[in-house]
Amino acid sequence: MERESLANRLIKGIKIIKESESKIQLEIQKMKLEKQRLELKNESLIEKNDNLREKIKEGINKNKSLVEKNNNLKKMIKENINKKAKDSSK
Repeated sequence: MERESLANRLIKGIKIIKESESKIQLEIQKMKLEKQRLELKNESLIEKNDNLREKIKEGINKNKSLVEKNNNLKKMIKENINKKAKDSSK
């Protein structure tokens, strides 16, 4: 009788350990999936960041070009004003 009781307790203990191992394995699986999800999200964010950097560079270059054109137009206007002033003084 005592042996049966001991055997039953051992069997219950083994079942509890197996259930615990299964729960731990499930948690490990969940964590691995979450890690993969975060890595994919990170890759996506890195790509978006790179794209935004490229757009910023393009915007800066476009702005420089527009500033240069604006300065050239100002110079031309100034030259025209000076030329007209010169012509009108003759």
